[in-house]
Amino acid sequence: MNKKWLKKLAEIIETRHGKEMRNRLFGDIDSVGDCHTSISAWFDSFTSGMDELNDKDFLSEMMTEHCPCGGNPKEDGAIIKKLYDKSKTLDEFVKLFNEWQNSLWGGQEDVTELRGNVLYMTKRPMDDSYYGKCGRGCHCELAKHTDKYISDIFCYCCTVGHTGKPFKAAFGENIKLEFIDSLIIGGKGCTMAIHLPEKNIAAIKRYEVNEDWAHTGMVEAGDFIFTSYCCGNHGQSIEAQINGAFNHLTTRLETLGLTLESVVKFDAMFKNIWDIPVMEKVLKERFAGKYPARKSIQTEFADDRLLFQLDAVAYKNKH
Repeated sequence: MNKKWLKKLAEIIETRHGKEMRNRLFGDIDSVGDCHTSISAWFDSFTSGMDELNDKDFLSEMMTEHCPCGGNPKEDGAIIKKLYDKSKTLDEFVKLFNEWQNSLWGGQEDVTELRGNVLYMTKRPMDDSYYGKCGRGCHCELAKHTDKYISDIFCYCCTVGHTGKPFKAAFGENIKLEFIDSLIIGGKGCTMAIHLPEKNIAAIKRYEVNEDWAHTGMVEAGDFIFTSYCCGNHGQSIEAQINGAFNHLTTRLETLGLTLESVVKFDAMFKNIWDIPVMEKVLKERFAGKYPARKSIQTEFADDRLLFQLDAVAYKNKH
């Protein structure tokens, strides 16, 4: 029983709620014995007293910020950020994170589950059958003595506090951390949720943005580049316009360090669909057998001089 920590909490309670409430919640901390019966009775008085204060937000934050559990949040946070920056996706990050945790705890690390960008972490129950009937499996040396289920306020200490602090160190104070469940409130396990920065969304980049048209000319999403409105040589022959469109596409891809060889698909729009053989001739000249998937359609263009236009998808990962 960490009495030094409890005295710190008692000071915080007294500052906010007065000495009477301090005495109601903590009593004489030094007189609490080390046996199960003594700790269980004190813990019941303490947790029920917090409920009576009707100040959950403050108390939850107090338990989060003043968790006495060991560890080094700053060092662990630096490792978490390094793993996050190294990974291309959140799935890859969680895999690297689990491997790191396993190297530390050898199979006793938290169980993780990624749902979207939310990482759920659940502590493995301890084999402590000789402790309180409602605290069995709990990691907390104090809470595991409880013989009664309690509210969730106390559990912010070990979940959002101990487990969550390294993630705050990694991603900043504004990262969203949630308490989800706990054994000593009657739940199935001690679980919290970390709302990770969304890698896939953060990876989307937009180029050639036109606010008047509400339009983006090129979008980079992960390893793919989406381009639109490739055309050129307006008013000239169909072959010249097809070459002009691919010249336009080439110039735009080059701004991202890519070539036509990176193109995996394109949509060809013709004023006259029967001009497809002309396009096929150009494709053979430009792609040398490495042809993209394609779709050809006939359409009406707003510009009467336009005979051909294309949109394309390119893949930028060369490995």
